Amino acid sequence: MSENVAVITDLIFRSRIELAARAAGAAVATITSARGLAPRLAEGNVRLVIVDLDLPEDDVTAAIDAARAAGVERIVAYYPHVQKDLAERAKTAGATLVLPRSAFVAQLPELLAGGP
Repeated sequence: MSENVAVITDLIFRSRIELAARAAGAAVATITSARGLAPRLAEGNVRLVIVDLDLPEDDVTAAIDAARAAGVERIVAYYPHVQKDLAERAKTAGATLVLPRSAFVAQLPELLAGGP
């Protein structure tokens, strides 16, 4: 069974992602750092990794690098509107889709259900 994984520390946004997943009929595992991502990726069934760009830069880079190395095709990163520099860093690191938070929230149900 494919799994969605979100690397996030913000408890409010974590709840928002979990609610969207339930509404979309999808499951999402939430973890707080790139370190916690490795065991999930080792299972080989992760199809989507969501990365909060408010995480420390090392965690963001490590999470994206680990997901790419594991062959995850969909790596979605989101950022606060006022921090557009984070978007460029995520794109450079290899995120497949980088969105401001409002666009991420709007597209989240579709993303969790397997859409773009």
